[in-house]
Parts: sequence; structure tokens; C-alpha cells
Amino acid sequence: MSILSSKSPKTLTRILRALIIGAVMGGAGWFVGKAVADATGGGDLNLTWSDVLAAIVALGLFVSAVAVLITSLDPVRLSKMYGQEEASTPAEVAQARGQSLLIGFSGLLMVLPLALERLAAPAAPAMAGVLVLLALHTVMNIRAYLRLDELYRRAVQEQVMATFLLGQGLLFVWAVGERLVGLPALAAWDIYVLLMTFYLAASTVVSVRRGLA
Repeated sequence: MSILSSKSPKTLTRILRALIIGAVMGGAGWFVGKAVADATGGGDLNLTWSDVLAAIVALGLFVSAVAVLITSLDPVRLSKMYGQEEASTPAEVAQARGQSLLIGFSGLLMVLPLALERLAAPAAPAMAGVLVLLALHTVMNIRAYLRLDELYRRAVQEQVMATFLLGQGLLFVWAVGERLVGLPALAAWDIYVLLMTFYLAASTVVSVRRGLA
């Protein structure tokens, strides 16, 4: 018997597709970040590495949101995404569109702090606005999770666990490096962007492995 299962070619194709899309989004994210900087007065790539990474992650979330929204327009196509034989019900269509909104909202929160900073928005109102949006985003996340079926709940749990383990390990190594070999200190924004990057990567891998992407 071959070591590779009959599903391996499909899995490899999905992984390759995800890598290609990631590379394209990476390049596009860089130029989007540069365009935002130029338009808001940053100019000449006046971005930190975490700012660029945040733009890439946000772009990935926006692309995913649009993809899910377009898929939800066709109940038959949506049912295939869910691994079902029959066309999706109106409730499943509404759930998919809610997920699309939530994913896009996540992308907005990634770039909103950068935009507010570069537009020199008043600090107190800007901070209050971000906190209100974060609270709304949290409520939407909880409601969406409670409505998921068992398959998708397990996928989310795997994504969270993979993000935690990967993030904890790498951040610990970096923290030790700061203490022992003089690695540069990471800011809170740097750490947050890295964790979101780990989560996006974990979501892609888990979705491909479970046949959800």
C-alpha cells in the first residue's frame, strides 16, 4: 500500500493553491500598505515590518470575506463548500453571509489602528471607537461560534490550539533571545500582528486538512 492516501493529491493541490494565494496576497499587501502610507502622509515605505504584515493579513481576510460572500450567492455551490449534497438552506446562506461579514470586520480591525494613526485622529475618540468596534466584534465572534455545527467547531478549536502552541513557542524563543543575545524587543502591536498571522496560517492549514477550503 502506498504511504500516501488517495486524497493526498487533492490535499497537496489545496496546499499549493494556498501557498500561491498567500504569495500573491503578500505582494499585494505590501503595495496596499505602501499606498495607504503614501495617501495618509507616511510615504516612501515609512512602515514597520509589523505594519506591512498587518496589511497582508488584512488583505487575506478581505479576500476570504469576498470569496465566502460570492459563494453564498449560489446555494448549490455553498453546499459543496460545507460538504453537503443538497442545496444550502436559507438559514445556512444567512450563516455564511454572517461569517463573511465577520471575516471582513476582522480585516478592518487589523488596519484601522494604522489608518487612525496616519490620519492623526484625536486619540481619545479614536481609542473609544476602536474599543466599541472590538466589543461588537467579540460579540459577533461568540454568536457565530455558538451557531457552528460540530465539524466547524472542531476546526475552530484546532485553529486556536495551533495558534496558541505556535505563538507561545516562537514568542518564548524570541523573549529568551532578547534576554540572552540582544534580540530587539517586540512591541505589543508586533506581537498582536504575529498572533493574527499565526491564526490565519493555522486556519488555512486546518481548513485544507479537513477539506473545508
